[in-house]
Amino acid sequence: MKWMLALAGLLAVAQLMGCQTIGRTAGNLIYEDEINALKDKPADVAYQSLENPNPIKGAAIEALLGVDYKRYNETVIAAADRNLTKNDIPRSAFDEMIVELSQKLSSTIPSLEVIKESKNLKALVVGKFKNETGIQGGEISNVVESVADNLLKNQAVTNEFVVIGVDESTRVDILTTIAGANFDDVFQNADGSNFKDVRMKRYHPQDIYVLTGSVFRLPNYDSGVPRMIISTKVRLVHPRTGVTIAAIEFKRSYIYHPVLQSWLPDAENEGLRAKMQEAEQKK
Repeated sequence: MKWMLALAGLLAVAQLMGCQTIGRTAGNLIYEDEINALKDKPADVAYQSLENPNPIKGAAIEALLGVDYKRYNETVIAAADRNLTKNDIPRSAFDEMIVELSQKLSSTIPSLEVIKESKNLKALVVGKFKNETGIQGGEISNVVESVADNLLKNQAVTNEFVVIGVDESTRVDILTTIAGANFDDVFQNADGSNFKDVRMKRYHPQDIYVLTGSVFRLPNYDSGVPRMIISTKVRLVHPRTGVTIAAIEFKRSYIYHPVLQSWLPDAENEGLRAKMQEAEQKK
């Protein structure tokens, strides 16, 4: 406690003498432990704890976190946006979606009558997922192209299908790639005799399915602390009949922690809250 009083005195002297460098350094030392302790608090609690600081604490916040306390909300949002490409949050959200998608496909498709009746080899054609997040660069640019690779790892899916990845992202472009510009005629032909593509010739049009999807980011910065939802919308289509077999949406919610400088899943943030409350009860 004595050393803090000494630093406070030094800081007061520095301010009177107009020595901003000494003032900032002393302020950093006084508040560094307090700010770092917020790493163990929920993101919303940490955010609120840093709002409207005195000038000394504000200078420490700026030095330690790169956040301008005079434009606190604005600069926290800017930091949150920058971290979209640095963190693995979009990747983890997408990887979790892949697991759920594989489980959904493996449980939905085998139960369909058209699948059970077919004695032929079936193909699941997977296009690149469209990146609608507005995030350019970083991990998200890679993961939106890896759906087919991830599905290939799911045995329940590969038990039913040969998974084929293509570079296109829309249903029309995918069908044009695998069946040619006249794909409407191809998929309407009962015996598939005009289905000429070499790579796909082993599959009857009745047994070809197309998977497309898009990844969206839904930001919510209105409540102070930045929040967002990563949403992935998936459609499984049977092009022969034009029937949508499944339309699935996967959502993951995140909150930005200004001290950790990272996006946290809601579940992880609530875990921090539970630990904080437990610690408070023990006092």
